[in-house]
Amino acid sequence: MDKKPELSKFKVNELIGTGTIGTVYSAIDSDGTEIALKLMQVTPFIDQKSIELMLSNIELNRNMLDHPKIVKVRHCGKIDDYYYVAMDLIKGPGDLESMMIGEPFEIDNALRIALDICEGLIHAHGVNIAHGDLKPGNILVDEENRAILNDFGWVTLSTPKNQSLRNPLGGTPKYMSPQQAQGMFISSISDIYSFGVILYELLTGRFPYDLSTTTNVARMTSLINESPPIPPRQFNKKISLNLSSVVIRLLEKDEELRYQRMTNVHDELTEITERDLSSVDPPQTRVLRGIFNFFRRPPRNDDHEGS
Repeated sequence: MDKKPELSKFKVNELIGTGTIGTVYSAIDSDGTEIALKLMQVTPFIDQKSIELMLSNIELNRNMLDHPKIVKVRHCGKIDDYYYVAMDLIKGPGDLESMMIGEPFEIDNALRIALDICEGLIHAHGVNIAHGDLKPGNILVDEENRAILNDFGWVTLSTPKNQSLRNPLGGTPKYMSPQQAQGMFISSISDIYSFGVILYELLTGRFPYDLSTTTNVARMTSLINESPPIPPRQFNKKISLNLSSVVIRLLEKDEELRYQRMTNVHDELTEITERDLSSVDPPQTRVLRGIFNFFRRPPRNDDHEGS
């Protein structure tokens, strides 16, 4: 979209960002609320059927994703010549991708962001929804430095086998699990793999695999599927052995060897945060950190969370 569109239902303001399948603007909704408005049209990258399937899934499931670590979708549909998704506007420095500059984050900051992501995924998986396209560009950071999940692929997990519809919009090859890259059904365990790639990047400033020899998507996918991840401590000696072990398990090629639930990942990262950082904190800070982490634990919904 070369110029700001004029729409009958919204007052479109500033451009926020553009992507393969849509353009996002700040806008004013019909009730006067400031929102983020994603506008989409049929292009060579996305056909009408895929857009309509995505909007159908959003409308069916959007009320289930009411959580402080997930961007709330207000409504969606078609207006004038555009398909649209109207979302809460998250004010802050931008998405996580824009904050990744090839250098590792401080360990405590990386773990804080990771725990925010965990909490959003725990809620989504608990209501049988997988993200399907988890990557730094789909994680927003607000003014209070909290990470908030955005742009769900809107695939619904089935039970008891925890399979799902394929993501109508595909995914991002660098962050796909081997199963998703092979065209298999998306599961919550695919999200867990993608989370592992993001955590690796936060801790090292690098991707877990050496992809410097190719830009071809098929070859890239083959290298990821066939190569073991480079141990993260090779790039950042501040990473503890315990934390490194968690990252490597998140990136297991075999779904059976990977973590099965985000609640387990959240608990292990919380323990690492308390144990590793307490060795450098004074006693009073350790007490406050323990209280903080107790109250930030997400509700337990293991009986419902997808695996």
